Amino acid sequence: MLFSLTSEQGDGNHHDYMVKWKQGMEEAYEITRENAHKAAVRSKRHYDSKVKSSVLQPGDRVLIRNMTPRGGPGKLRNHWEDVVHTVVRQVSRDIPVYELRPEKAKGRSRILHRNLLLPCDHLPVETEVRPRTRKRAVETSEEVEQAEEEDDDDEYYPVSSQQPFEPLYPPTLTPMSTDKPAKHLQTVENMSSEPENEHEVLNQCEQLPDQQENYVEEPSVEEPVPVPVPDKHSRTSEQEYHRPMLNCCEGDILLLLDSSGSIANYEFSCLLFFAADLLRPFSLGRGHVRVGLLQVGTNPHLEFGLDVHSNQESLQSAMQGVRQLKGDTNTEAALGVARELLTETDVKVPKILLWLTDGVQPGDVDRPMSELKTRGVSVLIVSTVHGNYQVLKRVVTPPLESHLYSVDIDNIDIITEDLRKAMIEIIRAERLRVIDLTSHSAVLQWRPVLSEDSGYYELWYKSMSKPGREIRHTLTRDSSRAELKNLQPETTYTASLRPESNQAVFNTLTVTFTTFPDVLSPAVVYLSDHGPHQIRVSWGPLQLARVQQYTVEYGAIPSSHVRTVTLPRQKNSTLLTGLEPGTQYLVTVTALQVDGKERAMSVRACTLAEALPALIDLQLEPAKRRDLGVEEMQVKWQAYQGGLRGYWIKWETENPHGTTSSMYLPPSSRSTQLTHLAPNSRVCVSPIYSSGRGDGLCCTATTHRG
Repeated sequence: MLFSLTSEQGDGNHHDYMVKWKQGMEEAYEITRENAHKAAVRSKRHYDSKVKSSVLQPGDRVLIRNMTPRGGPGKLRNHWEDVVHTVVRQVSRDIPVYELRPEKAKGRSRILHRNLLLPCDHLPVETEVRPRTRKRAVETSEEVEQAEEEDDDDEYYPVSSQQPFEPLYPPTLTPMSTDKPAKHLQTVENMSSEPENEHEVLNQCEQLPDQQENYVEEPSVEEPVPVPVPDKHSRTSEQEYHRPMLNCCEGDILLLLDSSGSIANYEFSCLLFFAADLLRPFSLGRGHVRVGLLQVGTNPHLEFGLDVHSNQESLQSAMQGVRQLKGDTNTEAALGVARELLTETDVKVPKILLWLTDGVQPGDVDRPMSELKTRGVSVLIVSTVHGNYQVLKRVVTPPLESHLYSVDIDNIDIITEDLRKAMIEIIRAERLRVIDLTSHSAVLQWRPVLSEDSGYYELWYKSMSKPGREIRHTLTRDSSRAELKNLQPETTYTASLRPESNQAVFNTLTVTFTTFPDVLSPAVVYLSDHGPHQIRVSWGPLQLARVQQYTVEYGAIPSSHVRTVTLPRQKNSTLLTGLEPGTQYLVTVTALQVDGKERAMSVRACTLAEALPALIDLQLEPAKRRDLGVEEMQVKWQAYQGGLRGYWIKWETENPHGTTSSMYLPPSSRSTQLTHLAPNSRVCVSPIYSSGRGDGLCCTATTHRG
């Protein structure tokens, strides 16, 4: 009753209700189980296709993921444990499980999966500083044992062997080598792996130079070892720097980067590096892809606009200089700036707003995001696992599976390719296309991508039915179109265009097309501009290279008299004049081919009937016959006399049935008198010619009764 719901009618019992309820629950559980299984299979397939694993070797230094709640709440907690471990061995070749032990501190060995390990060979090697000094070096194994027992009671303070740095992943975006630090850069105590026995320690100590006999009182600090970017962000391959530029796209991409205080330094660096790597393959500038960066903080900050960077070198350098704003997360104000940048412009290209955020307290973004989508902006979102998924799901542009990503910050690189493909689908521009196609030729057009300094285009095409034969052409750098000639009719061809330049590497553009069937002119003849004495005849297609001249023959049907007009091959229409009105003609267009053959096509054409003159004037005057006392109506008119055969007069008589009377008068008549007209009778007079009746005139007669 509360919700105006009607109860089910009919009798029932408890047993029937339980059976029905059990059946419904089983059906619901089965549907849920099937959907969960499909989601699991889809997630596994996606993960397996993008997972990247590097094999660890014995002696590699790694950090272990912090799986304990210690270290502070939420994002304040360290992602990795403080103690550096070394790899002892791989438990099995078939599974990525490794045995680890602490590098310095004593502790138990641990067996962990590769997903919980982070290679850290780039981290500095820590040197143990003893709290006391020792005058003489160890000389016997007994003294070594005694010294170790004494050292166990002391505290050791780790001192970095290089200058301190703030984040684990520096905010620099410059790719560096991921090679391990050279052994000779480590301290003397770390020149080899841990000794297996005490005699090895003794032998190492005995091999020390004489100047090392007196233990130094102050710890020595080595020269700093270069700190590379982490492995997962490194570009160790030379091909990575020279990957082909994607000149297949045209559009605007605005990065909306969360730079507030809710983002940790580590997460901000990863998001920034991810964005730079995502955009690296695109060709930049007007006519290609324009990129802008807008930071979200207490007040929005436009790092650079859409027209600032026209090449990757400039963009990547600018991304390296971006610094975090901190402060509040004022996303609404930033979206106002984004709306001005993306919508209030005359550039008609696809537009993308890529929102990089942790998703924590995004604010009231539904309305501004909806306005952006209404104006044609595609909203794509990358969020960490802490984000408000329900809010992000509402504001993203469908489909969710390719436009909304919620990933762990340490594994954000696994979505790079998928997200880039989704962006390409939005801003893809057909760069190589066929603008004109015939049975024997095709005209290709593309957007120029080469600079004015250097470069050229290499064009080649071949028939799909004859893949072995390939025709190549070299075009100048200012070319934007090319005509392919001497093609075979009804044949599928593949054409490829590759810009060549020593400044950048461009991807190859390809287009496939099929030529039209071989058509000889005239293939079609059509008529226009019909009149009583003329008709225009046109035909096609116009084939200048294959036709010598055209001949047009026409004559009235069934007359045998035929007239002929000869036209050059540049003409594809002519106006036939001097025709009889209302007459049917047979028109034949013949093309004389270059090889001497002829092709003709005939059509029937009819001229319009000539318009007949209309009645010029019509007047009605009342008249009364005195002898009979009957009221009459005098009718007068004027008409053209050429071809006139007479007049046809029609009026309504005065009788109970209201009949209509008519009569025919000779062409010499100019007037007549009518009697017994009905009240307000209509009187009409029409001229009669030899070819038909002309347009007449009508008047209403007003009679007076005495």
